[in-house]
Order: sequence, then C-alpha cells, then structure tokens
Amino acid sequence: MPMTGKDKTTEERNTCIYVFDHLVGHCGEAALKYFDTYLPFLLDWSNDENPCVRKNALYGLRICAEKGGSIFKPFVGEALSRINVVVTHFKAREPENVEAYDNAVSTLGKICQFHRESIDSAQIIPVWLNCLPIKDDIYEAKAVLDQLCSMVERSDTELLGPNYLHLPKVISVFAEVLCAGDDVVTEETANRMIHLLRHFKETLPPATLASARELLLPQQEMELESILSPDQKDTNISARAMKLLCRLVTCGNQTLCWSNE
Repeated sequence: MPMTGKDKTTEERNTCIYVFDHLVGHCGEAALKYFDTYLPFLLDWSNDENPCVRKNALYGLRICAEKGGSIFKPFVGEALSRINVVVTHFKAREPENVEAYDNAVSTLGKICQFHRESIDSAQIIPVWLNCLPIKDDIYEAKAVLDQLCSMVERSDTELLGPNYLHLPKVISVFAEVLCAGDDVVTEETANRMIHLLRHFKETLPPATLASARELLLPQQEMELESILSPDQKDTNISARAMKLLCRLVTCGNQTLCWSNE
C-alpha cells in the first residue's frame, strides 16, 4: 500500500482516506474484506496532527462503524480510545479542530447505535450526549440530531438515565438547536423536537423542566417558553419561523424587542 506510510504527505493521506471511504460507502459487503488492512490506518490517522486528515479519518471510522457489522467489532475499543483523544483535547473546539471534533462525536454516536453490545453503553451514551450539540459540520450535525430524536422517541433508557437524570441535557440541546435556526437541523427534525418538548411539558414533573432551564441561556429559555406556549397553535413550526423567533433579544428590565439583523 504505497500511500499509507508515515512518510506520506497530508494530501496523499487524505487521498487514501477518500478512496477507502468511498469504497466502503458505495461497495457494501464487497468492501468488508479490506477492513483489516485499512482500519488500522484510519484509527492512526484519526489522531493525526493535521486536522483535515483527522476529520477525514474520523468520517471514515463513522462509515465503517455503520456498515462494518461484526467486522468492525474488534476495532470498537481502539476507536473509542481514539475518539476520546479528539473530544477531550483542550483545543478540540478551536476553529481549526472543530470539524474533526464534530466527526468524532458523530462516529461515537454510530458506535452507540450499531455496536451497543460491545460497549459500556450506560457510560458511553451519556458521554456522547454531553458532546451535543455539534454545529460546524452541518451534515454530521443534522444526522446526529436525527439520531438523538429517534432515541428520545423510543425512550432509550441509557440516554435518558435513571429517573430521567439526563433529560435536562436533552431538553437543553433541543432548545439550543432550535434557537440556532435552520442551519444545523432539518425542518422535519425541528418539528419532532417541538412535539417532544410539548410532550415533556405535559408529562414530566415541573422540577425536571426546571433543571433543564438551568442549563439554558436567557434567550434560549425565552425560545423554549415560546415553543411551549399554549397560545402556539401551529404544531408544524417551520425552521424559518424558529429563526425569526430567535431574533428576539432581551433588553433592559426584561423588555422584549427585535434585533436589527
């Protein structure tokens, strides 16, 4: 494999990753026979010093986790270790590193989804949740939020935690994303979030909702109140409407006004 040596340039490493990612993504089971050969390189490059190589390698790991089935299972432990290095780095969310971070979080989510039996899910899934939301890699952000909604809709016990321990974090992610507008979430997923938030208001103890509000910024709390208002009759609030609602800002003495943007 002439392009996978440590002496190869950044461009050569990225080209190798690109070829393998597309092979796995488009060739299905025919690509599985190459996993043992290429996955060690993807794992190594997922901690590469170059952020572009890191991002692309982590994206490749995500595809392998999703499509690799039992072939990926022996690599789960090493993949978690590599992901941990990325998401816990003290500069993980710096502009030059944030897309690699987003891909690491997305990959972690796929491991939780497709290889739950191979991990300590009660520990790993809350770690994944605490990394949310991701916002810079828009494609990965939308996919992760769709996954989060699906897990909440089926009342995933390890996501929600004992006695809904992690639900305040879920609610805060929903509120933050809805307040961000239509860039990081599809309209369909936004409406699913809104329905879930209204369901929470109707069924959860007030103390649980109060705990969630403590995690929100004032503008996000205002947005959440607007969504949950009984006066809001339209259950299919568009992403555009969400963005308009978020143009409200808090002025002095709690007076509401429109921003000029």
